[in-house]
Amino acid sequence: MYLFSYNSSYDDIKAKISEINNIKSKALKECVCINRHDLFGVRTKICEDVKNTIKITYAGKWRNNTDELWSRYNDDKCKYMNLFKFNICPENMDAPDYCTEKLFDALRCGCIPIYAGCLNNPEPGIVNNDFIIMWDLDEDNYENIKLVNKLKTDENFYRKFMQQEKFHPYAVDYVADRFNVLRKKLGLFYHKE
Repeated sequence: MYLFSYNSSYDDIKAKISEINNIKSKALKECVCINRHDLFGVRTKICEDVKNTIKITYAGKWRNNTDELWSRYNDDKCKYMNLFKFNICPENMDAPDYCTEKLFDALRCGCIPIYAGCLNNPEPGIVNNDFIIMWDLDEDNYENIKLVNKLKTDENFYRKFMQQEKFHPYAVDYVADRFNVLRKKLGLFYHKE
C-alpha cells in the first residue's frame, strides 16, 4: 500500500514498477541516512563501517549534520534522496519478514540501498537483491566496503550497476496477486484492465 494506491489496476502497478526500475540518482552526493533514532545500533554499525569510504549526510534527527531536507527541499524526502548515490536504510531491527518503507524509499528515489533487515532477504517475490548492498551486522563487511568504494570511484561500474532492474520481472504479477487476495478478503471486486 506504500507504493501503490489501494485501487491500483494491473496497468497502474506495471507503470509504477517500470518507473522505479528506470529512475536514476542524480549522484551529486555520496550517501544519505535519514532517521529519527538508532535504538538497536543497526545504523551505527553500518555508518561506522563505511565512514572512511563515503561521506555520509545525516538529514534526519539522528546524527543530523544538515538542514537541506527542510530548508531547500521542503521535507520532500524523495526529491532530496535523489541527489545521492547511496542510502543507508536498514530496518530498526533484523527480523524475518520485517520490511518497511525504508528499502522502498531508496529504490523509488534512485539510490543504491545499503540495507540490513529481513535476515537479508527482503520481499523475495519483489525486489532484486543484486541491486541492494546487504549489510551483515555480525561481520566486517570487507567485500561490501570494497563494492561501495568501487561504485563511488568507478563511474562506468556505477552506471552498469544502475542499469539493473530494482524489481524482479514477475513483481507486477506478484503485487497484483497480493492486491487481489486482499480485495477478496475484504469482499471487494477487482477487474484486471
